[in-house]
Amino acid sequence: MRNKTLKLTIKKFIISILSIASNFIYSQDFLYYGLSNFGGLIPVFQNPANIADSRSRWDLILLGNQTDFGNNYIGIKPSAIKGYGWFDFKNPNFSDTAFKTKYVVRMRNGYQKEALLNFRFLLPSFMINLNDKHSIAFTWSIRSLLNVYNVNQQLADLLYSDIRDSSLFTGDNNYRFSLTMNTFAEYSGTYARVLYKKQKHFLKAGLSLKLLQGMGSIYAYADPLHYRFKTDTTLDIYNSQIGYGHSNNFDFTADWIKKYSFSSLPGLGMDIGIVYEFRPKYWKYEFQSTDGAKLERRDLNKYLLKFSASVLDIGHITYKKSPNSFDFIANTSNWKFRDIQYNQYPIAAIDDTIKKRFTPASTDSKYKVYLPTTLLLQTDLKIIDNLYFNITSSINLRKKIFNSNSRYNAHHFSVRYERRHISGALSFNYNDFMNTVQQPWSVGAMFHLWFLSIGTSNLNNFLYKRDIYGMNFFVLIKTTPHMFKRPEDKDRDNVPDIGDFCPTIAGNIKTKGCPDTDKDGIPDIQDKCPDKAGLEIFNGCPDTDNDSIPDITDECPTDFGSKLTNGCPDKDKDGVADKKDDCPEKAGIIKCKGCPYLDFEGIVLNTYNAKDITTDKIKVYLLDTLLNKLDSTYLDGNGKFTFPCVQGKYDMVMVMLDNNDSRVTTKARFYLMDPENKEIKRVTKRYGKYNYVFGELPLSKFDWYDLKGNGKLTIGGILVNTDNNQPIANKKIYIKNDKGDIVDSTTLIN
Repeated sequence: MRNKTLKLTIKKFIISILSIASNFIYSQDFLYYGLSNFGGLIPVFQNPANIADSRSRWDLILLGNQTDFGNNYIGIKPSAIKGYGWFDFKNPNFSDTAFKTKYVVRMRNGYQKEALLNFRFLLPSFMINLNDKHSIAFTWSIRSLLNVYNVNQQLADLLYSDIRDSSLFTGDNNYRFSLTMNTFAEYSGTYARVLYKKQKHFLKAGLSLKLLQGMGSIYAYADPLHYRFKTDTTLDIYNSQIGYGHSNNFDFTADWIKKYSFSSLPGLGMDIGIVYEFRPKYWKYEFQSTDGAKLERRDLNKYLLKFSASVLDIGHITYKKSPNSFDFIANTSNWKFRDIQYNQYPIAAIDDTIKKRFTPASTDSKYKVYLPTTLLLQTDLKIIDNLYFNITSSINLRKKIFNSNSRYNAHHFSVRYERRHISGALSFNYNDFMNTVQQPWSVGAMFHLWFLSIGTSNLNNFLYKRDIYGMNFFVLIKTTPHMFKRPEDKDRDNVPDIGDFCPTIAGNIKTKGCPDTDKDGIPDIQDKCPDKAGLEIFNGCPDTDNDSIPDITDECPTDFGSKLTNGCPDKDKDGVADKKDDCPEKAGIIKCKGCPYLDFEGIVLNTYNAKDITTDKIKVYLLDTLLNKLDSTYLDGNGKFTFPCVQGKYDMVMVMLDNNDSRVTTKARFYLMDPENKEIKRVTKRYGKYNYVFGELPLSKFDWYDLKGNGKLTIGGILVNTDNNQPIANKKIYIKNDKGDIVDSTTLIN
């Protein structure tokens, strides 16, 4: 009767655990709430760097639990639980003697059978944001990890049948079987800081150092295990390498609780991580207070894209090994294994049986158990404010060996909505291990409200849609969140009043809270073109042709130009705009309207002394060869006259003194001097009522000269009748060379 009651109790316990526990193969601890930027302390379990630049001033977790369980052999049909609830331990199906037949399914697909358990009980823990760069945290947990690896199909079927199925009583081999269980206390101190922050780019890193206090551990392995069941009570084991050990506080006796003590040496563990954020609109969150101090919106998330990488659970615990457990070579036959009296202390019974039947192969006094070291990679993309898309990959870095716990590779794709006091997530998850039970994909969900968070990465089982091989859930209870508050903002323009230069008129962060009608980033009060979007360098005015001259001062706003020409084109680059350039294709000078002309100048001496410069300010005319007046000026009082921009503009010119001036008489003789070498070049000639000074500077014996500057000489003059001093017209004249040959001819004109 006692054994029957014990079996029923064990069956209820196993089924209850399988029903309400969760599946460590699916996720990291507190995964979905740990992704939240408003998660406070919890994101430290995914990456210790997460707490730097947190939205929380400080955070306090009162209690939390993450429980995971799974296997790839035994499942429960959802009909066993549907209609009763997951936590109804009075469910009559659990007591049904035909429970195994009605509700239990087996996955007999040839894969090696494995099982996993992960349990974390989070005790009061806290996080403090010291300033905008540094944060610290402390967490305290009780953790229990179990891995069972590489049980072959035949052995699993035998155990399932309680070793009653005689069709399986044949010899078989099992390789690399291992079992590792480790329960320990974890005290973790975390430091995280901002490493780099410049405009679009942000980088932070964190380190968690853990003190690990082993509470109890057991391991077993067989490689190989050669066995044969002769009957349902008799077993042969031969040539098998068996490893078996447990901590010395697992020697259970009637008073084991009183005698219990920690049996491990203090162990060290570590998590390390780094986070990069891409912040293309960093300027939206940075501002200056009205007194000039640089400030930042610490209540808001700033990134468009975030990349995170961390390595978790680095380390091991060294246990003191019980002298009642040891490794051995197994060679035994006709073992009546059902004679073992487990009673209340099954481990003590196993120890006693092994000591009596096998000889120790080693006498190690200590052994190590390694933590499930994992690489966690995350990408978080902001879709719109408060809505994010996340990809998380968990990659196991531990081998499946007897003295280590490990995880399976998993990948999570989630959409998350988060705010200060409420958030939720929905995920689709792929897991390598669950592919062995044809359930590689699962749906997960999380919900957080104020101080309570709950979640699971295997929502499918709660929906009763498929056979249950494992489940997971987490629960967190925390104090009221202590987030950075939104600064006071009277005009609701998202620019805090402390940095708002127009606190009663809505503006934007770029314009320090002031209105910006044309949305060019220059406040209207400083914008010289408030209705047209422009550039800061031009005080808000546009530059349509991108010539670095604002349209407001650009004389050619749609044509690219230079500052020298007030924004207008200048093809010949002579500093005269094409529209004002008389020679737009040929470089010239400004005073000649862009043409390459030179001044025509000379000095007039007085009548009586050819060495004296006349001081008379007589008017002087510039004429062409047809005696048309081109320009006029006055002697400057020092005898000098200047006609600008003449040489190169005209082929031939003449200079005439004003004959209406009383100082210019028939008796007057004026001399023309070269202003450079002071050489007298010309004497005025009297032709009727006209007084002429002919030629250019430098002058030679001819009256008219070529001003083109091309090296060719043009000869000109006036033929005068000596009887009356009048010009002769309409007569043909000839030019001869020094040999007397006629080389050219022309006709005199009026």
